Amino acid sequence: MAMAFPSCGPPFGQEQPVTIPAPSRGPSEHPILKQWLILVLLATIVVATQIASLRAGHDWGDDFAQYIQQALNLAAGHPMLENGYIYNPSFPDLGPRAYPPGFPLLLTPVVKLAGVDLRAMKIIGIACFGLALLAIFRLLFPILPFGYCLATIAGLGFTPFLWGLKDSITSDIPFLCILYIALVMLQRCDTRHWLGTGPMVATGIVIYAGFAVRTAGGILLPALIVYLLLRFQGFRRIPRGAWIVLITAGSLTAIHLEATMRESLSYTDSVPRQSTAFFHAVHSNVMMYAWTLHYLFFPPWSSRFLSVSFCALLGGLCIWGYVSKLRSELTMLEIFAPFYLGVILVVPWGSGRYLIPLIPLGLMYIVCAIRSLPADGKWTIRTAATAAVAGGILGSCLTDFGATNFSPIKESFGNPDFMSVCAFLKHDTPPEAVVICKKPRLSTLVSGHRSSVYDPDASDKEQLKWFKDCGARYVLTSPAFPDDQRILKPFLERHRDLFRMTFRSGNFEIYQIDAG
Repeated sequence: MAMAFPSCGPPFGQEQPVTIPAPSRGPSEHPILKQWLILVLLATIVVATQIASLRAGHDWGDDFAQYIQQALNLAAGHPMLENGYIYNPSFPDLGPRAYPPGFPLLLTPVVKLAGVDLRAMKIIGIACFGLALLAIFRLLFPILPFGYCLATIAGLGFTPFLWGLKDSITSDIPFLCILYIALVMLQRCDTRHWLGTGPMVATGIVIYAGFAVRTAGGILLPALIVYLLLRFQGFRRIPRGAWIVLITAGSLTAIHLEATMRESLSYTDSVPRQSTAFFHAVHSNVMMYAWTLHYLFFPPWSSRFLSVSFCALLGGLCIWGYVSKLRSELTMLEIFAPFYLGVILVVPWGSGRYLIPLIPLGLMYIVCAIRSLPADGKWTIRTAATAAVAGGILGSCLTDFGATNFSPIKESFGNPDFMSVCAFLKHDTPPEAVVICKKPRLSTLVSGHRSSVYDPDASDKEQLKWFKDCGARYVLTSPAFPDDQRILKPFLERHRDLFRMTFRSGNFEIYQIDAG
């Protein structure tokens, strides 16, 4: 398969650049002022409407609580990694010992000025989404005509799943923003022949920043190495500027890993060690991501046949566009996409949110496939495909927005019974007492107590051993958490001599562990 590569700069140790055919470009490599103004206006509309429609409160997922706790530590000058969450090594799927510092650093100014202000923290994510849309536009502009770029950005800005993330304090959108800024900078390094020390150092720093926001961002560095090896056909021909990027990003990543080795290694605890478990995890993730695309990104309509057919059309066009792009030219994007997809397929704690960085590239490849279709005559296959894709996405967005809920979220901070039991823990129990809870990081943030989680698959003997090892004194349980109703509550009933209920608010209960 023949591949074309972007023009390159001088190899390491040589003065003259190697002549390699440049990739195909649009009429202009740089957007003009009018085009930028249109995109800025579109991004502003997206940001403004998201802020105007923010819901009060937050859902039960307690990843956000750990980010906030780490930001509180940074704001107070305390060690960031001491977050009160007691990691249970037998149940690593809940989350690592601590998250990377990038997102907590973004939240620190808000925490320092306003405390735990959920709305202000959500606005940080929304602002990052607006910047991400601009970065994605800049990345796509040399590849697609302006009209297609504009339609792609509009689709991303109002995609139901991405829109719904405005009500979550999550690292997904900041990571999307940093990642695409890094890809834009790498694209410019390539077109500028990897010349200039300053831009190369800056690019390396931004690549590391992606890793500092989300550990999966570390895949960008090995993907870049593979791209450079294919691009320049060996290490010796890689330009000096590219080496500066690699050394800068690699050095910062190594320093980061050295400083947070214990926390970083906890990410690997859930990775399957046996081949059967590995293939089971991959199969489960494939099915989960397929249904995520079906139900979240493009919600089903009244006809399942139409919705499944529409998703199959998008998937087929995406693969076709990727292969066509790969045959015409190999860029960093064609290396990054399969690398990142491979990572999220392997991890057993896969979530639909992990697909977010691939959505812009998927839409780009869909457009590339559509543009390769015949366009002769008034009604063409290209016109039909464009109408089907645009109409389908627009219809799914309107269907989902029609069911949008703007009322306050009644979970976590919005649940008065949960807040009541946390107040009891905070004011009426010893401050050093450890709490077992399905949402330990949220419990720690609200009650101030160190907390841990139980292993849903552990035997009674193993459960009791962990309670003793982590120094647990109290158990918080509620039917609001399905595992509590299915596992924890029956466990407490079987050991009534060890657990005594001391407080109840609504369907939330606190049990004290008998010291005897």
